Amino acid sequence: MNGRELLEFELWSKKTSRKILVGIGIVFGLLLVCLICWYEVEIHWITPGERDAARAALKEIDAIEDAGPLSEQELKVRTEQAEAMVKLAEAAAQTHRDNSIRMDLDLYLVGVEMERSKVYGEKNQSPEIQAVLTKLKSNHRLTLHKALD
Repeated sequence: MNGRELLEFELWSKKTSRKILVGIGIVFGLLLVCLICWYEVEIHWITPGERDAARAALKEIDAIEDAGPLSEQELKVRTEQAEAMVKLAEAAAQTHRDNSIRMDLDLYLVGVEMERSKVYGEKNQSPEIQAVLTKLKSNHRLTLHKALD
């Protein structure tokens, strides 16, 4: 084969370019679909382990919230139990949604603790601050019940 015959041989054509571009487009499209699916799972899905652990923790916190007058010792014991349940929920968290549920559990528990503690009931806190803290606590409770029930 001489040089002239080599120059007449076509290495690259429009058809080859189209095949390569279509292949790149398909790969890019598949990667985009996978990325969107991963994002949706991460943002919207609560894993079964987290759901069960969070439900148990929410039940403990609600029991503290709904209980009548508690002594300081009873409150401490129940709070420690609820904190242990929240730690289990934290260990079960896998997705971003799981972590947001865990964070809401933490904030709800803190709100209940503050409301039940003697520091929260003291007269040197303004009624506006107490109202805001109560509103935040109830919002966390509603959010958790909506997500987990």
